[in-house]
Amino acid sequence: MRLTKNILKKPFVIRSLSSLISLYINFVFRTSKWQWLNNDVINKLLETKTPAIICFWHNRLLMLSKAWAGPQNKVHMLISAHRDGLLIAETMKHFNILTVTGSSSKGGTQALRNLIKLLKNGDWVGVTPDGPRGPRFKARGGIVQIAKLSGCPIVPVSYATTKRKVLNSWDRFVFSFPFSKGVFIAADPIYVPSAASEKETQEILLKVENSLKQISNYADQICGHPPIPDAEGL
Repeated sequence: MRLTKNILKKPFVIRSLSSLISLYINFVFRTSKWQWLNNDVINKLLETKTPAIICFWHNRLLMLSKAWAGPQNKVHMLISAHRDGLLIAETMKHFNILTVTGSSSKGGTQALRNLIKLLKNGDWVGVTPDGPRGPRFKARGGIVQIAKLSGCPIVPVSYATTKRKVLNSWDRFVFSFPFSKGVFIAADPIYVPSAASEKETQEILLKVENSLKQISNYADQICGHPPIPDAEGL
């Protein structure tokens, strides 16, 4: 086990694995038929040059790398400094997605400052509010603080595919298969007033959490799957 962990820390191994993962993501995307629901939300923000905080559950990471606006709009994703985070960061490079290193447990405060600065410069950011280690489908407060201090909206997004495997990981990672039918879905933007009280920010955080659950469950329903239960089995 220790030998495997040491090997996975080597840069050339991380680069090789990230290339294979990106090839697989592109293969799944190109061999599947996709539809976008509520994409007008994203388009309106782009048209008005309004940067946003894209948020999604950790288990929906795989194919959402194909849902970003494109290279003309810089997107920076918050990742952890853990080994898995390094692999994710290297993989995201293949999709023109930049990364900011940090988490709620390590380097979090500086990472949030960096994200706020990027938003104020007009870039978009991506955050998994239940990452990097859960609990699954439980949003943490950092995303609301980013929105409050930057003035930018939070846009929950999710996806599902008809052919998939839900892994037995802490996040119940959704591993999509090629030759599927898939759906990307966005929820309406959620704004956080700059003068929001602690109680109000907690209410908004719960709104973000519920919105992500709703669109993920709806995407799963469209693709013929039951909802994935959260860490409490609900």
